[in-house]
Amino acid sequence: MNEKVKRNIKLGAFILIGLVIFITVIYYLGSKQNLFGSSMRITAIFGNVSGLQEGNNIRYAGINVGTVEDIEIVSDSTVQVTMLIEEDAGQYIKNDATVTIESAGLMGNKIVTISSG
Repeated sequence: MNEKVKRNIKLGAFILIGLVIFITVIYYLGSKQNLFGSSMRITAIFGNVSGLQEGNNIRYAGINVGTVEDIEIVSDSTVQVTMLIEEDAGQYIKNDATVTIESAGLMGNKIVTISSG
């Protein structure tokens, strides 16, 4: 009987540690995509998105403030990019702000840069 109790304790500890690791990973990934914070949606129209992908970062004044949520083709010459911006940073972005797509580093990853208007 003593051996059975030890085995159950080890199994319970293993499950508990696995659950804690799973919750930590979900929270970490969610915080990167701003899933657990308040956010706002902003759209911008481009002629060419230059390899931009969903999930790429958005920067305002050099600070990561959100991610690209969706990219849609509107017509043969325009593409609409929907962005999720943290609500805290969104209050500083005005209607006349300019949005550009730039390369982030040597690997060619694309980011959206918002400049104040």
